[in-house]
Amino acid sequence: MIKDEKIATRIFIILFVASIGTILVWAAATIKDEITNVNNRPEQSEQVEVVGKRIHITGHERAPKYRDYYVFIVAFEFPDGSVKELQVEDDLKKESYSSLYESIDEGDTGVLTYKEIENVEKKYQNEDIRYYGRLLISFEKDPKYGGSN
Repeated sequence: MIKDEKIATRIFIILFVASIGTILVWAAATIKDEITNVNNRPEQSEQVEVVGKRIHITGHERAPKYRDYYVFIVAFEFPDGSVKELQVEDDLKKESYSSLYESIDEGDTGVLTYKEIENVEKKYQNEDIRYYGRLLISFEKDPKYGGSN
């Protein structure tokens, strides 16, 4: 009877370790796929106008020991009239604003270079997080097209 219990315990441990290993391999593959997806997306460039800026603050209300997380977002109007928000940079400290975020003002025009990973309007109904899936690479003010209005 004791021998059977030892065998059952060993089988349980082996199955448990195998399950954890499978989960870790799956998670690593998923993360690798996401990184590859982002890196393989083509950069896009458009002549745009800056139509808004905001800082989205996320935090943990129930866990005050965690600090707030600041996401710097700029809204751009594209030639077709659509408006897209892009995340410029994020930081744990509001005091260390992004220099790129600070250099962009509403009314500025220029060439935006970005990557759009997915159509976020359909995926995220919450307007607060519609910048997810869009990466701002650069914004070059273009005086030829007004530079700043």
